[in-house]
Amino acid sequence: LLKGNISELLSYIEYNNFTVSESRIHSIFDYLYSQYTRQRLAFIQAHPKISEYDSENITFAFIQTVLKKYREFHHLGVLCHIPLRHLIKDTILLNEDERTYAANYNTHVDFLIINHVSKKPILVVETDGYSYHNEKTQQYQRDIKKDHILALYEIPILRLSTVGSGEEEKLMKALQEI
Repeated sequence: LLKGNISELLSYIEYNNFTVSESRIHSIFDYLYSQYTRQRLAFIQAHPKISEYDSENITFAFIQTVLKKYREFHHLGVLCHIPLRHLIKDTILLNEDERTYAANYNTHVDFLIINHVSKKPILVVETDGYSYHNEKTQQYQRDIKKDHILALYEIPILRLSTVGSGEEEKLMKALQEI
């Protein structure tokens, strides 16, 4: 039930013959909005807490669910917050700035999907909060650098924006392409 300014805005829009409709698309990040606080807290309590960020906890549970749900992905697993320096063994392909960045212990990938049998990395998944990862931030520049490093080592990356949707389709497509 909407109250306050949101309710008034919707009434204004309807009164002026604009349309208001519920989205037919869901996002795993819908729980991050204040109107879903109760549901988010219940979700977080029912799933492992791997991060101080609810968005990353939701992403982790989502990846685990998808890997279990589809038989063709049962041989895959997900790891959290893997330092980039543990992922890149030989830094010969990197320039000096990239080497420094990759060697920093704080530089990590949010999630690494690996093959349980071969222990090889399959896909990096990053959770990008809009206010922290938009084009005006320093983090965005670091994201570009990380993407370039992963591309040099042919490790695919999937970025999931907390203001996006269709996460299951995006993950499925990325895994199927690999």
